[in-house]
Amino acid sequence: MTKPKNTGRKLAQSTIDRAKAAARIEEVVGDFVQLTRRGSNFVGRCPFHDDHTPSFYVSPAKGKATCFSCGNGESRDAIQFLRDHESMTFAEAIEYLAKRYGIPIEYEHDDAASRAARQAAKAEEKLRHDIMEVSKRAEDYFVRTLYLPEHVEVLTYLHGRGISDETLQLYGVGYATRADQGMGLVRAALKEGYTPERLVDAGLAYSAKRARFINRVMFPIRRGDGRTVGFGGRILPSEPDKEALKRKYLNTCETAVYKKHALLFGLDMAHQAIRLQKRAYICEGYMDVLAMHEAGVCGAVAACGTAFTAEQARLLAPSCSTAVLCYDGDTAGAKACVSTMKVLLDARIIPEVFVVPAGSDPASLLLAHGHGLSSCIAEHTVSYLEYLVGDCTVASSPAVYREVMGRTAEVMACVRDAVIKDQAIRWVADRTGAAVQAVENLVVSVSVQVATLGSSHTGRDTSSSLVDKEGTSHSDLVETLAPPSPRLALEASIVALLEECPCQAFLDFVREEIVEDGASMQSVDIAEVLAALADGDVPLLSIEEIDDRGDMLQDLVLGLKNCVVLEEMGQEGCDWEMWGEMKVRLEGLTER
Repeated sequence: MTKPKNTGRKLAQSTIDRAKAAARIEEVVGDFVQLTRRGSNFVGRCPFHDDHTPSFYVSPAKGKATCFSCGNGESRDAIQFLRDHESMTFAEAIEYLAKRYGIPIEYEHDDAASRAARQAAKAEEKLRHDIMEVSKRAEDYFVRTLYLPEHVEVLTYLHGRGISDETLQLYGVGYATRADQGMGLVRAALKEGYTPERLVDAGLAYSAKRARFINRVMFPIRRGDGRTVGFGGRILPSEPDKEALKRKYLNTCETAVYKKHALLFGLDMAHQAIRLQKRAYICEGYMDVLAMHEAGVCGAVAACGTAFTAEQARLLAPSCSTAVLCYDGDTAGAKACVSTMKVLLDARIIPEVFVVPAGSDPASLLLAHGHGLSSCIAEHTVSYLEYLVGDCTVASSPAVYREVMGRTAEVMACVRDAVIKDQAIRWVADRTGAAVQAVENLVVSVSVQVATLGSSHTGRDTSSSLVDKEGTSHSDLVETLAPPSPRLALEASIVALLEECPCQAFLDFVREEIVEDGASMQSVDIAEVLAALADGDVPLLSIEEIDDRGDMLQDLVLGLKNCVVLEEMGQEGCDWEMWGEMKVRLEGLTER
């Protein structure tokens, strides 16, 4: 990123604050210095002196970068690093950070519109502050309520689940009463001066006369910095209202500070253990997290009433390289496992699976194993590939083999590191007795489907693909394409990618691998396409501008060349019984 131009205009304070909050010292320094992880820190060669032995230490926890060898050894935050290394002014450093993290750059103005915008920003900031303040007051109220003598049965229930007072208090667990329909909190908040509107804004009440949480064990949802932004409420089994029992968990609605897809329950308590062990434990429920902590597994977190998301994976990615999935031992838990694997792998986190017995969950296992639960987890945790493949081999029934291998390939297609993906392919081939090339082709065919149809896991935008230019929706794409093999879909996707990212390196790669290698296309003269793009009016992109689409292009070209090889072998009378499984999977691209 080039040095921002100094416009001389005064930056808005909101822009300065947001840029400071977004800056990650290891990422900013990493833009200029090659860093290597060392424990919880990073190290590289100092850019301020002739450093032959890496002595420039970057601490994400402190937000500081320090060299212990040179005269410029003072600690620098991200802004000071940019000022020293790039000779930027303070304003230029803020503008650099804002552009790097996608923050709109606003300037101070004296016109009415600017004053109104500043007032609106202040009002929004006050709203966020008030919500977090009243949420903390609510947490304290729920905790006090739990320990009142008249609610001893609730505390007894929690103790009966194996959770100690120490753990309950550490996580701020409380109780929303059934008496008076939970209005005790509302009245207490109103008495302290909070308005009914603010309680509604915070997701604590539906109105001044109707509380949101009734007869529920309350789990505060906190940000990474420990500030409470919402709640998850678990209904008590003794609840007489059958309709209320149907909704086991009730969470805070979306608010100005509570975004459930971007929060993890327990992360404030687990982040240090996760950073030290480079490993997180992902659970389904709040009680599971408490059970794990009770058993000495301190790096446990849970999604907040939603499927595990890419935003949640990004919360973990800077601190861990592995995540153990501790989901319930039922069909829903198994499906959630596979879905979460894809999200984690796309974030470059390697998943493992704690194989929970059927009908159990970590919270119930705590009762069976007590503090031995941690040993049980270690003993019954397997790699994600072991979990997916199980005992399946080429000797399994065709239906089982196809289902298992298809599901495994879908997950492996999400692996972003080429070396790790190759290792996974070889492991699956060795475990099942399949040919390495067959497994690789299957993964490629799945990757092609992702590239052609788009994927929520990769976040790639395929809206400009040739196969989509006529307004065809992704859900109808398979039916509209419907070629006898995936070859036409591969060809269309290759051309679409070249048009979307006209890069000289891409053009050279396709020319060498397809035109010069004799793997011609059926649907288009690729040589003419390459010539048109090279001589077109649109300027060619640099290799730095195309992100990870290079891997996508390689997968597409490899898939096309595999199709050509298979077709040639078929024309030569090859024994298709041997290749049938691979051909069915390749053709299955257009049927899924």
